[in-house]
Amino acid sequence: MGIMGDFVVWFIDDSTRTTRRFGDYLTCRFAPTTRKLSAYAVWCEAHSTDTTMIIYHPYFAPFGKPLRRPREFPDAQVVGLDYSAGMLGEAFRRVGAIKGSSRGIAGGDRSGGGPYRIRPDRAPAVEEIDCAHVGADLASIDQCVARRRLDMADSAHEVRAWTPWRVATSSGFTVDDPDGNVGIIQLDQKNFWVTNAFRFTDEEIERELIAKLMSDDNGKSEAEARCAVDDARTFTPSLENPTDMASIPRFMRWFENSYGAHTLAAIIHDELIVNEPNGGLLGSDTLSDQFFREMMRVAGVPWLKRWIMWAAVALRSRFAAGGTRRLSVIVWLLLATLGIASFVSATGSWLFGWGQLVEPWLLMLFAATLPFASSVLWGRQFGASLVAAGAALWILPAALFAMFGYGAYQLLERGARKLGLS
Repeated sequence: MGIMGDFVVWFIDDSTRTTRRFGDYLTCRFAPTTRKLSAYAVWCEAHSTDTTMIIYHPYFAPFGKPLRRPREFPDAQVVGLDYSAGMLGEAFRRVGAIKGSSRGIAGGDRSGGGPYRIRPDRAPAVEEIDCAHVGADLASIDQCVARRRLDMADSAHEVRAWTPWRVATSSGFTVDDPDGNVGIIQLDQKNFWVTNAFRFTDEEIERELIAKLMSDDNGKSEAEARCAVDDARTFTPSLENPTDMASIPRFMRWFENSYGAHTLAAIIHDELIVNEPNGGLLGSDTLSDQFFREMMRVAGVPWLKRWIMWAAVALRSRFAAGGTRRLSVIVWLLLATLGIASFVSATGSWLFGWGQLVEPWLLMLFAATLPFASSVLWGRQFGASLVAAGAALWILPAALFAMFGYGAYQLLERGARKLGLS
């Protein structure tokens, strides 16, 4: 393992199973609790008597290096990385057989020579995990290493200072700052960079998430589920993950701003929802949406508001999933439009004497039962369907007026620019 550009590679031992590979790199990630990179890998040993069997030797290694302050933010306090003191020392061997390519980072070719060199004084602290399996599959190794990662993460959490978020001290959010502040730097007119780590803690919610990840639908082991939840509830700052806080359109800011008691929950939720459907840390956009709602509950967001916000992100997740889920959303939107039109028509008939082809009470009955009938299109998220249908009756008219007003403002601004006004 190593960091590209350093021309330094570390490895524990030679594989006796192959002649041209050191082993296999499995995963590497940034550990928010230790501010180091953590990786685990495996090297293979041939069985002494049975040539069909393989002995797998997985190992865990936290490592890193100082991180330079970005040029774009000269005054920012940037999370740094430090090298751990070498635990193996001379057990690490010089990799002089790798030509200067990234292949040396993971199972490189041994032919030729190259600039890579060993640095025993700055070697990572590597611990070989006590779970070598004869003829084991990688799934078993994953579970074993996941347990070890979790043990190390728990010990790191104990020594790191987490301070309650000063905006809402009982929100379940703690911040890597002695005063409980979450620092931000504005990058452009929309996006911000969060400068320090924070995490959400609620034992009951964490247990529920772990249980759902271990269910038949997801099939994770307990160790893997606990690691996934631990990663999902922790935000680590990076220049690669700017945020717009809560993604709320301008014409809906009368209902809720992009910041508030929900800010940190929204930032974590954005990290869990990636471009690929169900590709986030929890492996389920539906579960990530539910986690968002529960984080807002603990943070003190009122019941109706958090359920409306949950319905909005659930609608987005179902549409982004494509296929039958997207089709069900389109059908639901059409039915919702029909139901709202029926409600408005019946109300207008009673209040203003509008003429109708159908009795007003029948229209009202249709409008009242349609949300329940159409909620089946949302599957397990039928609750979000009911909330969205009910909220649309009063949110949609106000949103349309706000959209019209904001559109008129944009046209006036465009006209002013054409006239040369500044």
